[in-house]
Amino acid sequence: MIATHMARQSGECAALGSSYANAKVEAGNCDANIPSTRGSTLTASSTSLPTMGMQIELGTAVRVKKGEDMHSVRREVIGGERVLLVMVADGHGGNVASMYCRDRLFDLFIETAGGDASSSSLQEAGRDAFRRAHAEVRAIRGCTAGCTLTLCAVNEHRGELTCCNAGDTLAYIFSSEQPDAPELVSEDHRLDHCESECARLKALGGRLGKAVGQDGLPGGPKRVFPGGLAVARGIGDADCADFVSCEPAVTTRTLPKHFVILVATDGLWDGPTLEQVTKIALKTRQPEAFAKKLLKLSVKLRGLFDDMTCVVIQRTPPSSGSSTVGIWGPVFDSWQTFRSESSSNNSVRTTYREEVHDRFRSASLPASASPVHGHQRPRSTSLPPIGSYSLAEFLNICPEDTPPCLDSATDQQSKGKRSTKLLIRPFTALT
Repeated sequence: MIATHMARQSGECAALGSSYANAKVEAGNCDANIPSTRGSTLTASSTSLPTMGMQIELGTAVRVKKGEDMHSVRREVIGGERVLLVMVADGHGGNVASMYCRDRLFDLFIETAGGDASSSSLQEAGRDAFRRAHAEVRAIRGCTAGCTLTLCAVNEHRGELTCCNAGDTLAYIFSSEQPDAPELVSEDHRLDHCESECARLKALGGRLGKAVGQDGLPGGPKRVFPGGLAVARGIGDADCADFVSCEPAVTTRTLPKHFVILVATDGLWDGPTLEQVTKIALKTRQPEAFAKKLLKLSVKLRGLFDDMTCVVIQRTPPSSGSSTVGIWGPVFDSWQTFRSESSSNNSVRTTYREEVHDRFRSASLPASASPVHGHQRPRSTSLPPIGSYSLAEFLNICPEDTPPCLDSATDQQSKGKRSTKLLIRPFTALT
């Protein structure tokens, strides 16, 4: 397959090769096209992407030392399903390979996936995209740069994460089910941590050892010689062609209702421990703030010795200050789906009205929950089960066009403690 693609794209590679070769820089210098975020400058951004029943929030933070880290985010529709794509590349020997992956990887991935967003299709698309990017980077005349590469594809329709990675740009999931036990969804291919990589390189005739420092003594991470790479899984590295493999580790996970995905280059992971990262994750609500805090902590612990790139993907309730929990979760999901689809499909209106009615009738509230209509709290301290109302009666007391939710509010009579009150927000979109 690689040979077929290369034959078809040889002219394109030659044209692109010239421009990327001109952009090549030596390690330690920044390319002219890199934004002027140098030294200890922190660049951060945040984006909110609404989706069915929830919203995806993105936060990024970057610190530039060499100008070799690259990242990109794109939202695509594949086979009618929305897929959020995130890639992070950590370059070495210049930024040509990482820049190329930033600009080309998503197109290669989408082309191979075609109209199929199933996990098996996305996994194969990831493998093929890595192979093609690897071959194309090596086809650039005079280019010996390389990069690690991690691609995360979040299928918002199916609630799945497909992760493909080669190298040590790691991805973790922080789950609402186990918030203090993040799951590593990528593989760490550093030779210091990956015995299977060491075995592979030895079988190819590589010699493993440590580089000799200025003091004449070996030190630093384990490397493979000739070449001296500490990570031999990635893209490019034409001068170490005998040992470098572009084959990614690929996995698919079913995502929990609420989650945080963290993707970061080794410039971050070489600083704070996973325990420290987890503590920050548990205390920080906004993805951009999370990313910025991690980079600041890493610089504080070890200084700015490498580029650092951190991308945070967070799936949260739909409105800030509110939490869609308990029985309201599935009701809100149906409401949001109805809102997004009914305008273009009249049959959806009847389907979702019936579905929400069934969920509405079977749901119940805890006896301690108290209703709040508008801004006035009634004298009653309990609310009968929702099923005791008809859907029409419920809609009649909810005059506005917003979904129900549970709001956390400060109760002044409880000395500032947080308490949860039921705020009956309307559902008239379903009438």
